[in-house]
Amino acid sequence: VQDWQAGIGGSVWDSGLVMCKFLENQEEFPDHFFKDKRVVELGSGCGISGLAVASMGAREVILTDTASHLPLLQRNIDANFSGSEIVKAQELFWGKAEDIASLHPPFDIILGSDIVYSKFNFEPLIATMSALSHENSLVILAIEVRSEADFDFFRQLEVEWDFHKVPDRKLDNQFKSDELAIFVVRRKLLLPANNKDSSSNI
Repeated sequence: VQDWQAGIGGSVWDSGLVMCKFLENQEEFPDHFFKDKRVVELGSGCGISGLAVASMGAREVILTDTASHLPLLQRNIDANFSGSEIVKAQELFWGKAEDIASLHPPFDIILGSDIVYSKFNFEPLIATMSALSHENSLVILAIEVRSEADFDFFRQLEVEWDFHKVPDRKLDNQFKSDELAIFVVRRKLLLPANNKDSSSNI
């Protein structure tokens, strides 16, 4: 269900569709990949990505957004997971300690579609990602780069996170465009001071 009255997130954006089709990629996410995983979606809007992962066997999925989007999220939860306790909607204002604590982190997987669009939100978004994650958490972001300013997000992100762009060949042929990209993000490995080998398997 979409509802523009809920705000900017009341519609399913292209990035959400690209994300969902990527999550269906069996080479990247084989059967049972999401089984027993705790998942949180940031800036859920309609909740399409989180709902998709819930259908793939995640143990728990929390769809988060501002308060104005919660009724729409709940409607979509009820339409797809009526009577289930796997998925729930919860308010999250990025960077707000009380909201973050109420989610009971950490999460194994963090999803976000089209949430990198305002430079004023970059710092609280990255701080929220850090607060919700553990050292092995997987963060998947679907991003539409709209201006050069958006690259500031990656400059801030690389301080504590490693990331790479998913090659276009791994995206669904019908659900990709030159303006959209999927990024896989993980915390940087903290190596012992006497360990000179900086290689990793990320």
